Amino acid sequence: EGMWTALVLGGTSALLRLVTSSLSRRRELLVAAILFGGGRSAKAVTSTHLPILALLLLTAWRRWYTPDLARTTVVAVLIFSLLALLPYITAYSLTGNPVFPFFNAYFKSPLYPAENFEPPAMFDRGFRFGTLYDMTFHSGRFLEGTAGASGFQWLLLIVPGVVALVVFRRWRVLLVTSICLGWLALTFWQTANLRYVFPSFALSGLVIAVTVSLCRGLGRPIWRFSLGVVLLTLILNLIHFSAATWHGYINPVVMLNERS
Repeated sequence: EGMWTALVLGGTSALLRLVTSSLSRRRELLVAAILFGGGRSAKAVTSTHLPILALLLLTAWRRWYTPDLARTTVVAVLIFSLLALLPYITAYSLTGNPVFPFFNAYFKSPLYPAENFEPPAMFDRGFRFGTLYDMTFHSGRFLEGTAGASGFQWLLLIVPGVVALVVFRRWRVLLVTSICLGWLALTFWQTANLRYVFPSFALSGLVIAVTVSLCRGLGRPIWRFSLGVVLLTLILNLIHFSAATWHGYINPVVMLNERS
């Protein structure tokens, strides 16, 4: 998930620069194609992230698209498609089923029974008004873990942060926030698994950083209060550091131990 998240965030950063800057548009388009192709090759769930960014490109097409970019756009689509198809080409060459073991009743690979593989439905689906609350206090519905597995920043920092961004009209950061929450919503309509929304977790850090920086200009009492909320969030997250696993206890002290 770490490498996949880096690929998705790198591609997203390139697309955001594409629609907000007039410099190096060809480069940003090609970089985005390579990174998202790699992300799609690493995890099929990348497909649930792409519609949000495609909508961004379509609605802001006048800000980035020019006739001289037509050839680069075609090349970018071809690069993305080639990289995204690599796992399926490999699977077909090794098993005779490009989506092995799915749909094997049709492809009939000898390496798996001639039936369609169905993964167990372990988690809920859908994105609702109370999803962020459930992620925090009922994390077992979204991951093989216990309460607090998603971290407490969603309720303590992200929700107030969105309100602050609206009040102060930080539209660019609100765009990033929309991408972050859009990824959550679309992915959860498929499978509400926290491992599939790692990029949203990383992107939410930007919302937190901008919100805290806004508080600094609102006077010392609000600045200190915001730092207190951040500290409280860090403490709660450290207390629940092992909540995201059923497999054992993770001792954070080893990160500070030279012998480890």
